[in-house]
Amino acid sequence: MISGNDSVNLVFVNSKSLKKFLMSAQKRIIFAKTSYFKEEIEVLTALVKSKNVSCELYFEADDKTVRYGFGDTDALKLIRASKELFAIKFVKNIRMAMLIVDDRTLSYTPTALSWEEEPKETSFPNGIIFGSEMTEKILHQMQFKNDAGVISDISFMSPPRTHIFDQGTETDEKLDKTIENLEKNPAVDPASLRKITAYRNAFKIIRKEVRGVKIERKSVNLNPFKKYLSGTVGTERLKSSWTVITKDDVKNIDFFKEFEAKFDDLFGQLTIPAGRFGALIMTDKIRELESKINEYRDNFINSLENESNSSSLIGVLNKSRDELLDYLYSNVKNDENSINKIFEKNPPIKRRVFSGEIDKITALKEVISQIIEEEVKFPSVKTFINEFEVVIDYYDVSDELLKTDEFINIIEKARISGEIRDYFSVHEITENGR
Repeated sequence: MISGNDSVNLVFVNSKSLKKFLMSAQKRIIFAKTSYFKEEIEVLTALVKSKNVSCELYFEADDKTVRYGFGDTDALKLIRASKELFAIKFVKNIRMAMLIVDDRTLSYTPTALSWEEEPKETSFPNGIIFGSEMTEKILHQMQFKNDAGVISDISFMSPPRTHIFDQGTETDEKLDKTIENLEKNPAVDPASLRKITAYRNAFKIIRKEVRGVKIERKSVNLNPFKKYLSGTVGTERLKSSWTVITKDDVKNIDFFKEFEAKFDDLFGQLTIPAGRFGALIMTDKIRELESKINEYRDNFINSLENESNSSSLIGVLNKSRDELLDYLYSNVKNDENSINKIFEKNPPIKRRVFSGEIDKITALKEVISQIIEEEVKFPSVKTFINEFEVVIDYYDVSDELLKTDEFINIIEKARISGEIRDYFSVHEITENGR
């Protein structure tokens, strides 16, 4: 940095060169800056103590300046602890840093570290250093003394000729309040942040699938029963499978259709059809949709478990099961060898038959019923409940999709083309901050 009475020089300012300029002080330092870093205050404290340098600090008493990356909390704490060393003056809206060291002035633009990193190399100067003559003029204006002889052919707004500085009458209270705010809600290390533009999906693509609700026909394999048949009857006479629910039965189970109708109606109320892409739903409506789907699903399951009329699932299953029992009984009722094999399945019932506690026909049907459940695995209502599932998948609207003519036409027709995304600014943690 070059000294001289009337010199004006463009300079590159960073933390290293700033410290070097501060360390050159012999008599006075006047520093006006949005906020300070701990390293800067440590240098100033050392200069005041070792060289008896007078030091005036102008800065903003607002925690936002630290959050923007113009300073840190530790610097404020150090100022608070050593306030007797400095003349502290609070100012609003400092945008240009001004540093007077003895008879030289450095004016520069501080880097807001929440927005960008301090450049290691600069291609264009970011500060100006003035010699003693300009420094006196700058001091003259900072003290609000009019220069009647100043002539300029460019019209600028002059600084106000009133006292804009808080002379420190409430220094402790203001510093304490700012420090308290920063300790309750600490500022994120600005060196670890980078501002980027992000977006939130206001709409998502949604696809639905209802599994287990469409029952066309359901059959069970009867081969497990064949091992109980003797050669007299012959296994060729027994069907290989049994139709549990017929097409006519499906037509009579009205609640399946009722559920699908309610589900489609709900889906249509809260979504926008998007052709082959599925449907679109506002993200704010997702929770409402899921809540109502769960409500409908619970009602549906409750109906499956409790309604027992002829058109209910329980009624259809009971009727089909009774018919299967009658069918299997008719195939073995006249074959003693087969009957004996069946009774071997349940020895306690066999003993009860021989002791006369239970008649043979009732006992035979009870064991056949046991075989139907355990080996043929005739379905119960629980089987259908376990198979029943409502699956909802959500997908983000991708950049590629927003470039697809077909999709663009859909959202334009729905008048939501400008509402698909909400854009906003965020800070991204960089690798150094991880």
